[in-house]
Amino acid sequence: MLLSDNQEQGDKGAMEPTQSYSDEPSNKAATHNIDFSAWPEKWSRLSNSEADSCLQELKRELPQRHLLTELPLKAIGRRNGHDQFLFIVEDGSNQFATVHLTWSVETDPKWPWTEIFRSFNHWVASAEGTLNGHRLI
Repeated sequence: MLLSDNQEQGDKGAMEPTQSYSDEPSNKAATHNIDFSAWPEKWSRLSNSEADSCLQELKRELPQRHLLTELPLKAIGRRNGHDQFLFIVEDGSNQFATVHLTWSVETDPKWPWTEIFRSFNHWVASAEGTLNGHRLI
């Protein structure tokens, strides 16, 4: 299970949404708790073709020792006017990754820049600039 350095495994955070997202990219259903009504206004959902292109670009960029290299991922969103994309980590962890694509083949495992979120709600709070009810500056 992936967690960023500032997240603790036991911290449950906000209540999980009741709506689910399901897809079968590799003949194995992956279900994720996503409340699309909570989608941040600065982000747009990707079409299937955009998601496929984005995933191919990420795979092209990832160096061997990057934390996402061996993970099953699905692109679902993009920050409007930016090169930040949201991916579902499809390993059963219910985690999400925000990735800043560089549009270059990378050799340093720090790139492309990646932040992992323990749930969709945690990502939404970060994307909106709030976390645990506090406004982030």
